[in-house]
Amino acid sequence: MGNNPIGGFDPSGKATIFVHGTWSRPGRFSAGMKNEVLNILSDFEGPEFSWEPGDNNRGARSSAANALFQDILSLYAAGEDINLVGHSHGGNVILEASQLLDAYNQVNGTNITIKNVILIGTPIRDDYDPAMDVMKTFNILSNTIDDVQRNGGYDGNSDLVTRLAMWISKKMDGEQGDALRAHPEANNILLSSSEMKKYGVPFFDYVYAHSAALDKPQMWKDIKGKLDIKK
Repeated sequence: MGNNPIGGFDPSGKATIFVHGTWSRPGRFSAGMKNEVLNILSDFEGPEFSWEPGDNNRGARSSAANALFQDILSLYAAGEDINLVGHSHGGNVILEASQLLDAYNQVNGTNITIKNVILIGTPIRDDYDPAMDVMKTFNILSNTIDDVQRNGGYDGNSDLVTRLAMWISKKMDGEQGDALRAHPEANNILLSSSEMKKYGVPFFDYVYAHSAALDKPQMWKDIKGKLDIKK
């Protein structure tokens, strides 16, 4: 049910772009989950966005943010409203792209905006601030089991030696520091371990919890009323 707003016919006048996380792929978002999110947004899927992370670092995300920013400009020029849905550090790609868009607006006197933003399990850090002037809504979906999110995208299940190596890597990459599950300017939705249990997520499985929302259409049906969405 996807469309091609730039080269084809788009009956909605909007485009939703799904942005995958580090070491992932566009196909990681299940078809059922996408359909539920698109129903919530009253939208069709926009062009596929794929980025090659290479590693869990700022440079890879900045390169992806610039590519996403260029896609937003092209879609806006084609008369599209933009919705963005990001998982894990794909959400930080979106936040950095919002900063690029804000800077572009200020230089060029334009008013290009992102209609809806939904982040899923994104590590919230003070070096990835959202540009609220260009985001009409800002939603973050998290859960209390997800320690991958809290570790800045690193596996919370890793053994001590592996986690020490990751900590050193984070320090070298400017990645050191715990991440948060909420942002003060966002509509923050935090699911408890008991709520996640309903979707078959054990309270100890950090990795599964990090990506569960990508495979659970029922979760999106259940939280629909909690999301801040502009149609």
